[in-house]
Amino acid sequence: MWIVRQYQETGRFFRKKLLKLFLILCICFAGLCVLSGIWLASEEALLNEFVQQIAAGFEEKRLFDEGGISFFTLLLNNLYAVGISILIGCIPFFFLTILPFFSNVVVLGAMGALYQTTGIGMGAFLIGILPHGILELPALLVSFALGLYLCWSLSYKICLQRERSFRQALKEAGRVYLLVVVPLLLAAAVIETYVTPALMGLFLGV
Repeated sequence: MWIVRQYQETGRFFRKKLLKLFLILCICFAGLCVLSGIWLASEEALLNEFVQQIAAGFEEKRLFDEGGISFFTLLLNNLYAVGISILIGCIPFFFLTILPFFSNVVVLGAMGALYQTTGIGMGAFLIGILPHGILELPALLVSFALGLYLCWSLSYKICLQRERSFRQALKEAGRVYLLVVVPLLLAAAVIETYVTPALMGLFLGV
């Protein structure tokens, strides 16, 4: 079947070109989230400023409606964000994808620090993050890996003037986005919209 072949090709590409970078990003992301959370927990004024900026960003993107999280708005926002993280990799030499990587690190670190310093606790934070995060975070990290891979591929081609097909790299990145990132974000959006709020309500006794 065509779709099976596409997933097979995607798997080969991921193992050969992205796996090591993906694992490095996973380790760095986890470590930096913990470190940023510890640091922000000790800087109350800075933490409050970050939290206000995060809340303003949510409001600007209209992620919430009267009934809670807006599923379609959340999904479209996430698809757009990861798409941009990949596409800015088409700008050579600067590796701009590292900017949304660090942005997400700060957001998670700040939210963790907020839950800890306000006494809500890390248990509630993990309940609020893990159900959808086990799908959304890998999707984000794959998109960051794709953006960095594209930037490296184009920079390599420009510097060494080798007959290296950047068009093929774009094709592979697009296939990973459609077959891996989009389904993960779709499932994560369903969980974040309908499951995570219920679990938080049970945990907090609301």
